[in-house]
Amino acid sequence: MLQDLQNLVWMEKKITAEILEKLQVVYDQKDFAGYSNLFEYMVKGLGYSEATASLRQSCLRLLREMPELKDKVREGKLSYTTIARSYKFIKEQPTAKKRATLSSLENQSSRKALEILEKQSPAPEIQVQKRHYQDRVRLTIDLSHEEYEKLQRLKALSSHRYGSYEELIKSFIAKAHKKYEDDDFKQSRSKNPRYISQRLRNHLLKQANYRCQKAGCTQDHHLQIDHIQPVARGGQATAENLQVLCFYHNQQKACH
Repeated sequence: MLQDLQNLVWMEKKITAEILEKLQVVYDQKDFAGYSNLFEYMVKGLGYSEATASLRQSCLRLLREMPELKDKVREGKLSYTTIARSYKFIKEQPTAKKRATLSSLENQSSRKALEILEKQSPAPEIQVQKRHYQDRVRLTIDLSHEEYEKLQRLKALSSHRYGSYEELIKSFIAKAHKKYEDDDFKQSRSKNPRYISQRLRNHLLKQANYRCQKAGCTQDHHLQIDHIQPVARGGQATAENLQVLCFYHNQQKACH
C-alpha cells in the first residue's frame, strides 16, 4: 500500500506539471472558453476554488519568469505549492532577488517556507502616519516618486470632477468601500461548490466583523474565505460551511 501511495504522489506531481503547462498554453493563446480571463476560466470553467486558482496563476507567473524552477520541482527541492505561495511575498522583487529567495526555500516544508517568507517580507513601501483630532484623522503618506507621479496624473485627468487631492482620495475610498457594502445574500444559484458570490463574501465578512475567525486571532488583513468542510469531502459554498480566515491560518489549515 505504501508503494501505491508513493506512486500516486508521483503521479499527482506529474499531473500538476501537465496542468500548469496546459494553462500556460491557454494563457498564451488567450483562449479562455468564453470567459474574460484565465482566473475566471479556472474558477467558473474548471471548477477551481478562488484560492486554488490564485495559487495556480501565481505559480504560472513565476514559472514564466524563471523556467528553471521546473527543474527544481523535478529534483524535489521545491514544490509547486511553495512556488505559488511565495509569489505574494516576492512579486515586486527583481528576478535575481526572487531567485535568491526561492533558493532559501529549497528542501523546506510548506510551513517552514511560509515562516521564512514572512520574516523576509519587507515593510510596505507606502508608509502612513495618523494623528487623531476631535472630528477627524489626519494622515501623512509617504509615496515613491513613481507613485506620486501616478497620483498627479490621476488628479489631472479627473480635474473636471475633483479639485483637490482630498476630494480625489475620498472618492477612491467611497468607490472601494461600496464594493463590500452589498451583503444582501439569500441563497446561491450556482451549483459549483467552489463558487462564492460577492454578496455571500460580503455577508461572511460582515458576520465575522471583518476579522479572522480563528480562535485567538484578531487579524483584519489578508482575509480569505475558507470551506469548513472541504469541497473534496462534499462541502458546499453555503454560509454555514464557510468561514473567514487570515492568510496565515488558511495556509496553516491547508498544511494539515
